[in-house]
Amino acid sequence: MDGPDVEIDYTNHAGERRVRRIKPLRLRFGTTPRQPEPRYTIDALDLERNVERSFSVRDIHSWREL
Repeated sequence: MDGPDVEIDYTNHAGERRVRRIKPLRLRFGTTPRQPEPRYTIDALDLERNVERSFSVRDIHSWREL
């Protein structure tokens, strides 16, 4: 996936909801260490922390291009 940076309203594995700024890299189906049941995830660069992270698609409440 190569496109614009986006802002997502996201709830993480601990139930904390906040707005995150990301650069999507790829969409995949599988597991992560914190999400052991298979699901669609977006692997993305977290623009606040400058690290690659996985975001569960089902936990994204809204999405806006920046």
